[in-house]
Amino acid sequence: MTRYRRLPKKIGAKDQDFKQAKLIDHYFINIGLVSIRTIRDYDLASWTAEFYFRTGKQPYVSRIPNKGVIQLEKNESFEPRDNDISLFTEFVKLRSGDDMKRTIKVKLFERDLLKKDQKIIDADVEVNLASNKSEYMIIQDKNEYTKVKLRVFAGRTRY
Repeated sequence: MTRYRRLPKKIGAKDQDFKQAKLIDHYFINIGLVSIRTIRDYDLASWTAEFYFRTGKQPYVSRIPNKGVIQLEKNESFEPRDNDISLFTEFVKLRSGDDMKRTIKVKLFERDLLKKDQKIIDADVEVNLASNKSEYMIIQDKNEYTKVKLRVFAGRTRY
């Protein structure tokens, strides 16, 4: 009678020892929506404006909210109930000596049913990985009709 023995699966890091692991730093990037405010009607019939975000680099662009929209009327603001809505999250591995700044694209669109969606804000958000604290920034459209307040955090992690 043959007996089958199960071999243990190797789960350790491949081709990397502890000296090499010390040379690599792991960082966590998070961009969150604190509030959005508009003072303009974007629809022809003065209905509510439907907003959504697109963040990240091609081809990994995410849509926030992934289903639905954020509806705002004229002179109305939106603030999430819980802290903030996460627009972008990424884990980054850097070797010592690499550039500590990252640029993330944040775009705000207004949805129209009859025509192409209107791009309201197209901004590049600079993230400094060396700072281990939250930064708040305001991005707005050219005519200052719509303002978005973002919380940008980048911190060092162990994983």
